[in-house]
Amino acid sequence: MAEEKKAAKKKSSEPRSIWRLLFWEALAAAGFYWFTHHALPPDWKGIPFKPNALFFLAAYPILFLYRWCGMEGFLGVLLAPFATVIGWILGASLYLWAEYAFLLASLPYAGILRSHWIGGGLLFIPVYLLFFRNLMGIGRLYYTMEECLALCLWAALGGGGGFWAGRLLDDHLQRTPFFENHRFILWLLLIWLGLVLALIIARKKK
Repeated sequence: MAEEKKAAKKKSSEPRSIWRLLFWEALAAAGFYWFTHHALPPDWKGIPFKPNALFFLAAYPILFLYRWCGMEGFLGVLLAPFATVIGWILGASLYLWAEYAFLLASLPYAGILRSHWIGGGLLFIPVYLLFFRNLMGIGRLYYTMEECLALCLWAALGGGGGFWAGRLLDDHLQRTPFFENHRFILWLLLIWLGLVLALIIARKKK
């Protein structure tokens, strides 16, 4: 147990790439620029996409640098709750980013994420903790570029497996009224389940 804690502590204090910080900040800045010059559809004007971009631009570097510095002692204990809160709010921020990405791509997921934000948010939590947080370099354990590529591969395999399972179910399951009414939701849940299981396996292999 002591060796595991020591290894985790050593891993969390490894140098983090400044390019990853600049990459995500550049994406957020591009998003903010886009929101400034492109109006939202009338039924989406109440969603705070633009303020969300500003929050991400300000909060993400703070948490990234906090994880990078690996503060210890009294200051580390004092700032730990603050970092935890920022981390969870960044998760909510990414949920909004995903919502807008689906909206921009004219995919039906955008409306689902907005209308069922409680359920969607609960399903998004493990995806954020196991995937996006590690890609952004703000987790307690730091993932190198090679490890991030492996994580993306696991995510693609898991999501693809869930999609295949949904297709198999769609082809062979008897077309009952329940299935017809919930076809899209069942397919989406299978993709989510495959993705999360793959990310859990990737986490255990790290």
